[in-house]
Amino acid sequence: SDGETFISADTSRILLWNVNYSSLATEIVYFSAEETDEEIRTAIFHPKNCSQFAFGTDCGFVNICDLRKRLNCNSPSLAFKYEEPSRTIFTDVLSAISDIKWSPTSDRQLLSRDFMSVK
Repeated sequence: SDGETFISADTSRILLWNVNYSSLATEIVYFSAEETDEEIRTAIFHPKNCSQFAFGTDCGFVNICDLRKRLNCNSPSLAFKYEEPSRTIFTDVLSAISDIKWSPTSDRQLLSRDFMSVK
């Protein structure tokens, strides 16, 4: 949103970058393989507020973080999880968040996509 900062993500971490300092990245989320089996699937900055971002995990969580509160965002400001009414052997695979978008009509709403639906 500010045209200078952006984030990149892999399965275990999210990095914060600035175009003016291309060789320097700050780790803002890190999932240790020893501590959790959760993996990051998607991450996106807020379109209007460069201090907020959201990321989705393979466990079905959508996490919203605010960099004004803390730079290490392993504990998100808000976390959402849609609970499936009935659990099956495929629930974990089907509930993994594959994409997140901020709503085009409201900067306070998120759309998330898992394997079967949009929430």
